[in-house]
Amino acid sequence: QILLEDDPAGIFELVEVVGNGTYGQVYKVCGRISSPFIIVIFLEV
Repeated sequence: QILLEDDPAGIFELVEVVGNGTYGQVYKVCGRISSPFIIVIFLEV
């Protein structure tokens, strides 16, 4: 379980920047604990 207080750098390893969206950058990341690749969008607020 991932909590909002957790540091994303300790949970995910950045693989590559996929692009820039309307609301922020889009990254392909790999979980440090689990191995599947996922896509994460970091919103600019």
